[in-house]
Amino acid sequence: MKRKDSARALFIERLQPTMQLFIHDKKRKDWGLSIYFVRPFSSKEVTYASMLGRVMESSCERYPSLLSVSRREEELYGSHVYSNIESFSDQSVLGFHLRLLRDEYVDERLSEEAIDYLSDILFSPKKGADGFDQETFEVERERLLDAMSSFSNDPMNLAYAGALRGCLKGDIGLLPMEQKEVLEEMTPQTLWAYYIDLFSQAKRYLIVKGPFEETTVGTISPLSPYAPELLPKEERVEEGSFSQSVMVQMYTTSIEARDPQALPLYLFTALWGTGA
Repeated sequence: MKRKDSARALFIERLQPTMQLFIHDKKRKDWGLSIYFVRPFSSKEVTYASMLGRVMESSCERYPSLLSVSRREEELYGSHVYSNIESFSDQSVLGFHLRLLRDEYVDERLSEEAIDYLSDILFSPKKGADGFDQETFEVERERLLDAMSSFSNDPMNLAYAGALRGCLKGDIGLLPMEQKEVLEEMTPQTLWAYYIDLFSQAKRYLIVKGPFEETTVGTISPLSPYAPELLPKEERVEEGSFSQSVMVQMYTTSIEARDPQALPLYLFTALWGTGA
């Protein structure tokens, strides 16, 4: 087994993913590894997940500052670990992602070292007294609070948040950037407790995309031979028009073509960038 495969196998053994997927792709000069932690959606969940991702990607025991993290990523030819938080239906999804060059383009065992670096980030975070390091926690919380303030000062963001609350009831209609109260009450200790619970209880999905030998993916089920029946190729050209826009406006706003507001509204939507 190659060192890269060995490092990946050890990482998988430590992560104990609920499911793993290997996507064979040899067209790119880089490859990637993503881990997704999935839990039921709540306002507390998404806020804690947002904060956890920021704290963990900025430091760990071996690289205790953002500067040392950046230097290590430079040593790994620009390999980068980052996090993001999303929602899918009634589930919150915290993702950690690693991107790096393929080994054949460098003279070092890059994959092995990068996976070890990801392991440091995920499994050996910088710890303080009974929780995350206080200084790191305060810096990242202040940054997230600033981001929340910027979000709430943007009229477009407020309109989007209001529309979401109108469409979805309860916590699922809330955005992470709206939960200042949860963030202000958070402590390094409560965030550490969340980290322990997340890594032990959440569903964990591992996706690896890159060039793999057949022996590497031998345990993956083959793709289904089913191929959908394709319809004959047909090209259609559709052009927007004033009458078409009026039809849309009549349906959505009850403004008819003879209404004096019809033409200004059509012009406004065209200039706004959404078309009809």
